[in-house]
Amino acid sequence: MKEYRLLINGKWEDGAQVREIKSPFDGAVVAKVHFAGRAQVEQAISDAQAAFARTRKLSSYERAAALEKVSSEISRRSKEIAESIVLSSGKPLKYAKGEVSRGAITFKIAAEEAKRIYGETIP
Repeated sequence: MKEYRLLINGKWEDGAQVREIKSPFDGAVVAKVHFAGRAQVEQAISDAQAAFARTRKLSSYERAAALEKVSSEISRRSKEIAESIVLSSGKPLKYAKGEVSRGAITFKIAAEEAKRIYGETIP
């Protein structure tokens, strides 16, 4: 059974609370998910604000590369992600695969759009 912890500022942490995710078909526990406490949420927000100060300075091609990496990782792990959707929601595998594919495509499109600069630029 998979256990999903919190990723805060690049570090995996246990949550303040752990909940069991049950199959809608037979009620069997299919995963355990960690939920953040108030302090962890506040830390994650603070860390995200600090990261934004750094990432906003990235070039459009660096942003595109990061988004492309997310798209590729979703595609690479598509089977695992689709199976997780099936177990937790009871969605048929065919539709879960479509959902995962759509997620990968969304990040791919965002990567392509990140390369385009509109508005005024100064050389």
